[in-house]
Amino acid sequence: MGIAKFGEVDGMGVDLVEISLGDVLAGVLTYGATLQYLKVPTKDGKIVDVVLGYDTIEDYVTRSGRMGATIGRFANRIANSCFCLKGN
Repeated sequence: MGIAKFGEVDGMGVDLVEISLGDVLAGVLTYGATLQYLKVPTKDGKIVDVVLGYDTIEDYVTRSGRMGATIGRFANRIANSCFCLKGN
């Protein structure tokens, strides 16, 4: 596991936290818990990235699409909200 500076948004630093388990390697940004990459081995042993992500923090801030988002825009912070699912 390692932590590296990735950039800055509105004066606050954004880090890239790298987590590994065996041959699996995940890169998570401290900018909204964004999954930047997930590298896994193929059946023939090559390591490939299976997640779409941007190379810079500026791209995450200015481009649409919410690449790598792990939570919704409001992250359960809408008071008294509700929705219907199959009539319930």
